[in-house]
Amino acid sequence: MSGQSGGEEALPKLISEVQDDEFRTALEQHLSQARAEVERVFELLGEEPSAERCLGFEGLKAEHEKMVEETSDDLIDAVDLGAAGRTENYEIAAYEGLRRMAKAMGDEEALELLDSNLKEEKEALRTVDKIATRISNESANKAQPDRDRGAQSIADGNDRRAARRGSQRERGASFPRRAV
Repeated sequence: MSGQSGGEEALPKLISEVQDDEFRTALEQHLSQARAEVERVFELLGEEPSAERCLGFEGLKAEHEKMVEETSDDLIDAVDLGAAGRTENYEIAAYEGLRRMAKAMGDEEALELLDSNLKEEKEALRTVDKIATRISNESANKAQPDRDRGAQSIADGNDRRAARRGSQRERGASFPRRAV
């Protein structure tokens, strides 16, 4: 059995990268909560936790590291939020599988604890989604003035061209026609 999930191992690194205060606080709280949950599960089972390799989380970590290398600092929170969302979905799937096993074994105490953990993971995912939406909206609002300036520049250019065509027509200027 593993005493430390890949998500719990990855969270401290993610926390160190995050720029957004709300996101950092949410990750810190989730890490603390996850550690307490793992301890309760092993206590219930009467076993000592020990770290095990998790290929799924290794893949998520490798994907995240590659994306961080290829991303500008302005987008690091968006990349980290994506990683957090993928991690939470992975953990939710793991808890759902463990929950089904506990139910099949008739272990009501383990089932109750796993249900609680699953609920907390789903809440963590909702929090990640909420923060991701806020950060995405903030980024879009910051970019809006740039898009407005670009659109205005295009409109100004179109207005100048239209005015030039109008003044040419008033002077009787004609556009050359191509022979067909």
